[in-house]
Amino acid sequence: MVPIKHTRKKKINSETALKSMNETRDACEREPDLNDRQGRKLQVSLLSLLLLIAACGIWIAYRKAVADIAGLEQQLAGLRRIARELIVEDPKQIAAVKRLPQMYNENIWDVYIPEIQGKHFELRLAMDDVPSTNQRESFQLEPLKQAILMPGKHAIELRYNAKDSQENAVLTVLVNGETVIEEIRPEDWVDSSGSSSSSSVGSKSKSFDIDKPVCLRNTRFTVTQKNGISRAPQEPGPGILLWIEMDSDYSSN
Repeated sequence: MVPIKHTRKKKINSETALKSMNETRDACEREPDLNDRQGRKLQVSLLSLLLLIAACGIWIAYRKAVADIAGLEQQLAGLRRIARELIVEDPKQIAAVKRLPQMYNENIWDVYIPEIQGKHFELRLAMDDVPSTNQRESFQLEPLKQAILMPGKHAIELRYNAKDSQENAVLTVLVNGETVIEEIRPEDWVDSSGSSSSSSVGSKSKSFDIDKPVCLRNTRFTVTQKNGISRAPQEPGPGILLWIEMDSDYSSN
């Protein structure tokens, strides 16, 4: 009977050892799963960090772009003033700007004429009974000559002080390089020692109501007074008045 007890004890010890080995193996098998979970957690955290860095980079780039655009817009506004660019803010209004002269006595305006149903605009010239400069907003005189201005953008040029073969004074108005008005006067048609000029259109693009005349040039010749001072008379007199006005009598029908 003794050998039998010894064999059973051995069997029990073998089962215990086998159970212990199985538990150790299970623990070893579970350990990689824990490491995998830790690895996956680390990968998610790294991805979130990269996304955060990317978002911050985009935000910083956006803010910098906004600041740069604001600075460029200010520079562009300054360049437009220097270049005297024609800006049409309202297509139903007249817009005009005077170009920077490239030579002495050069007078060129860039003008936008709106398209108004049933109406048209004229470029008008007067050289007699020209009103004083403080009356240029309401011209109450018949134009000496006029030319129709079609809707759209135009370059209007006034040339004066030219002389023909008979030494007559020649005044020419051109639209887009083509002569539309020409007036010839004797050289001594006005006894003057100088002139003074004004205009509603300056170096900055400006919009005008269509129901009011737009003065491009109002030149008043000065007259020498008894005291020896030269100045333009207060009453209407000879000069050069060039303006744009809507023809209220015109009808498309």
